[in-house]
Amino acid sequence: MSSANSSIRLRKEKSVKKPEGNERKQLLGSLTRMKKSWIGRIQLIGHFLANQTLQRSVIIIACAVILALILSPTFKVSPKEYVVGDIALKDIRSTRDLLVEDEASTEKRRRDAIDTVRSVYDYDPSVLEDAEKTVVEAFALFENLFATNAEPSESTEDKRQRIEEKLGIKLRPTQWEILGKQFDSSLSEEILSLVRPLLKKGVVSDRRFLDQDQKKGITIRDIVTHEERKEDIVLTVADVDIARRSIKRSSEGLIKTRGRTIFYLVNEAAGSMIRPNLTFNRLETEDRKTAALESVEPVYFSIKKGEMLVREGDPIQADDLIKLRALEALQTRVSTPMTVTGWVLIVALVLLVLYDFATKNVRKIAPTNNDLLFVALLIVGTGLLLRVSISVTGSLENGFHNIPATWYFYLFPVAAGAMLVRIVLNSEMALVFSVIVSYLAGLLLDNSIFFFVYTFIAS
Repeated sequence: MSSANSSIRLRKEKSVKKPEGNERKQLLGSLTRMKKSWIGRIQLIGHFLANQTLQRSVIIIACAVILALILSPTFKVSPKEYVVGDIALKDIRSTRDLLVEDEASTEKRRRDAIDTVRSVYDYDPSVLEDAEKTVVEAFALFENLFATNAEPSESTEDKRQRIEEKLGIKLRPTQWEILGKQFDSSLSEEILSLVRPLLKKGVVSDRRFLDQDQKKGITIRDIVTHEERKEDIVLTVADVDIARRSIKRSSEGLIKTRGRTIFYLVNEAAGSMIRPNLTFNRLETEDRKTAALESVEPVYFSIKKGEMLVREGDPIQADDLIKLRALEALQTRVSTPMTVTGWVLIVALVLLVLYDFATKNVRKIAPTNNDLLFVALLIVGTGLLLRVSISVTGSLENGFHNIPATWYFYLFPVAAGAMLVRIVLNSEMALVFSVIVSYLAGLLLDNSIFFFVYTFIAS
């Protein structure tokens, strides 16, 4: 019995241990597969990097990227910032020809241009036409009622109301009585002779708006015909109150010739015809000011290369500060990512075209990867040397004023690289190297074709 139980326990223990062995095997299998996969990846990468064509492409692209960084102004130079009144610490000369905007003069021109623009007022001729039509119709009604008595059935009060509505005034009993007894159609012309000059000249609602235009005058534009006329003497343009007072003064002569009753009738009737017919056109005025502002050309003054901007120990003036800031703007340019990308594409295209042409058409040009890497390092080194040398020439020019900066360019040992390629490799490779380095030098020296040719011949 006991032996049977022990055998059962042994079988259970074995059954329990089996899963542990399976898990261990699975773990070892997965580790082995991972090891093989990593080794395979490393081998794949190594095989990929061993590709000769890929290596050459990497060398050319890396060279293009470094040259693009050298060619683009990626290094920001921060000179001392001066303010008006500071003392110059050293002589400062212009490193190139400049056209500097004279902001003060330009701004003065713009203000003057705006000041010459006249305010535009719209003239409405319909106001005068309505006044003439109203007076004529009112006195035609007078004549119809009193002279011909065309409507005898109409009451006196109805007649009076119709005439008052036409003239826009309230007739006094004495005025009505005189009109009924001695009607005179020439009174209509008396009224219009007082109204016409004022409305033809133009009447504004409030004359205080014209005060700002007293010096330069205004422009009056007919809203129907769009014809314009200039009014230089703004004081002659009346508002409604001034126009009515002018009518009263002009009609005072009627007191002696027609009597006071007719004087009041003509004065009130003419005054009721006065309405504003000049309106300030703000939109048109602003448009003309904008056009005048845009027509002003900026004022520039030229600075020649090598010209002394400020001498050591002199105080900085306002004009000096404008020149220094213009020069600083050129020296502190920083390339944007788009600029660097453009240079990379241009330089890579030049290198790839030269490489492809040379290897396919020149029999002696069959460089190994080591040769290509050697030439690429020489090109990058020459570019760095040129960039540093150009920076140094600026300091040398400030120290030796009598020697132009361009003279120092001929001291650059650009031809040394071509000589080294000729010694190590061959003359054909040296020729291709000279083309690339000359192109690089011409770009660095302000796109100088002359220096490109000089460098190529010297190499």
